[in-house]
Amino acid sequence: MKISVNKFSVYVILAACFWGTAGIFVREAASVEIKEMQLVFGRTFFTTLIMALIILIKDKGLFKIKFKDTYIFALAGLFSIVLFNFSYYTTMRLSTLSVAAVLLYTAPFFVVIFSRFLFSEKFDFKKIVS
Repeated sequence: MKISVNKFSVYVILAACFWGTAGIFVREAASVEIKEMQLVFGRTFFTTLIMALIILIKDKGLFKIKFKDTYIFALAGLFSIVLFNFSYYTTMRLSTLSVAAVLLYTAPFFVVIFSRFLFSEKFDFKKIVS
């Protein structure tokens, strides 16, 4: 019997494994006094480098963006990547790995609650189910 494995399923499993082992590396880095922002820089720098090489090989056209959209990329990088990873790594260092994981996965719930009070967004069925 031949088993067919979808390569994208393998990518998801590998990503989950790498993400799940992040705590080990953050704790080890903290023990040798590497700061969270240094970890974030290293991770972001090498990820950007690797992704850029892959894009150059696969499709150079993906690098073409409109100049007026560059602020979106800058803000998304700053807030989505840098701030998120810095917060996550700091939580791992200051608390337990399980608390960091719980906060990570309950974050969407808190966003819905805060958006209700800060931006007067309504709760709807999709948000409650999600």
